[in-house]
Amino acid sequence: MNSRFHFAQPQPRKTTGFTLIELLVVIAIIAILAAILFPVFGRARENARRSSCQSNLKQIGLGLMQYSQDYDETMTPSYNINGCGAGCHAHWRTLIQPYVKSAQIFACPSNTINESPANDNQALIIPASYAANGTNANAGGVMPRTNGFPAIRKLSAVLDPSRTWQITETPTRHAEIPGSVPDATRYPCTAFIGYKDLFGHMGMPNWLFVDGHVKALKPSATIHQGTGESYNMWNVNTTVPTSAAHRAWLGCQTNVLANK
Repeated sequence: MNSRFHFAQPQPRKTTGFTLIELLVVIAIIAILAAILFPVFGRARENARRSSCQSNLKQIGLGLMQYSQDYDETMTPSYNINGCGAGCHAHWRTLIQPYVKSAQIFACPSNTINESPANDNQALIIPASYAANGTNANAGGVMPRTNGFPAIRKLSAVLDPSRTWQITETPTRHAEIPGSVPDATRYPCTAFIGYKDLFGHMGMPNWLFVDGHVKALKPSATIHQGTGESYNMWNVNTTVPTSAAHRAWLGCQTNVLANK
């Protein structure tokens, strides 16, 4: 008996791919997610850098305190004129170097000026990123210049150490902020387009206060004149009013940082 076997022939598989519309939908979803997540990642990275910067300032604050202890409760000057020889000015960064024993803490990770040395006029190379509340007579000059050793300002002269700043961030190589008295003629708001004396993380510089704590604040938040409590974080006496020109200057700094 003959039997015939019939085997089913394999059918070719149909290959299907994404249509153009489906690909465009996927690309659009990826683009939307990227637009949402990239700024979040950027802010997270900048927050980490701000924390690193705050750690730098806290170590700098310890160095300033150790200097004061060694010099009979005298504040570190913004710089000591001829303090390292004729024509060689010993800036505050150099004066506390024996205590902090590190140059890296003077470099904010977000501040590109840290690739340049500070203008400390000495062989010791220290990165630039921070400046002192120094010669600005209008603001009080918490860490004034001196032509002697040590400086003349005592810690006891600072009436409210927790509300008086002494070191902050700058995009310049200078030892002091702002280095001269702001006035309406020299510092009009229109002159601040693309220029600033203060550096900040997402619009807010870190400020080291005399008591050693560090806080991120907008420049305009360091003073308040008007209704309610008045204060001036730039002066050894925080109740001393600031000039209208100084308030305008801080407003300009705040706007420039916000639009960076």
